[in-house]
Amino acid sequence: MPDKSRDVVVIATYNEAKTIDIILTTLMACNLPAIVIDDNSPDGTANLAKAHANAYVIVRKHKRGIASAYLDGFHTALDQGYDYIVQMDAGLTHDSTKVPSMLDKCKREQFSLVIGSRFLNNPSVKSYRTFISLGAAWLMSHINVNVKDATGGFRCWHGEHLRKLLKEHPATAKGFAFQLELLYWTFAMGGKVGEIPIDYLLSNSSFNFKMVREGLQVYKTLLTANRLSRSGTACEKGGK
Repeated sequence: MPDKSRDVVVIATYNEAKTIDIILTTLMACNLPAIVIDDNSPDGTANLAKAHANAYVIVRKHKRGIASAYLDGFHTALDQGYDYIVQMDAGLTHDSTKVPSMLDKCKREQFSLVIGSRFLNNPSVKSYRTFISLGAAWLMSHINVNVKDATGGFRCWHGEHLRKLLKEHPATAKGFAFQLELLYWTFAMGGKVGEIPIDYLLSNSSFNFKMVREGLQVYKTLLTANRLSRSGTACEKGGK
């Protein structure tokens, strides 16, 4: 049967004038629309995006951070009735030609979430960030989140799962650590998670060690939630 699902790509942007045309043109070639959440980029990113027929552009007045940008994009996509939602970076760190493969895997194997993994085969980025990301995956494995790339931001969501996830467990982090929150609660809710290998280009990223601190704080919160969950399960078993 032909695929009748509605798919969309959510892109958070700030000063991505050099790359946004490339991404949107590639997505257009794949017959994919995009929702662009731009934090009023002074370099004119939003105007460049608006010139593309496949782009729905939302310009926010102030720079409010990566987490809120993606969350605004997710809610917009869900409100517009999209069935599958891909999130990706705007700086060419993520290969937009991989989007159809991610969508296909998510649909065909009925995943709640598919992660574009930098580490499924071998680490494709060899830098201090590689060790931070691998360390995060190791920590997350101790709270029942078993993936190779726990911090990856190239993801494909099943819309109904994402809708329930955001309603029951809204993210609280303001930076990239929101990825850890949504991933943890996807596993906790019994979601089916898969990975697909990707090549990753380390570009001019906004990553900094403040994000590492936030990630550790988020992990401590998730660790507590995991312990309470396990304690509750044990109490339920003991009461039977």
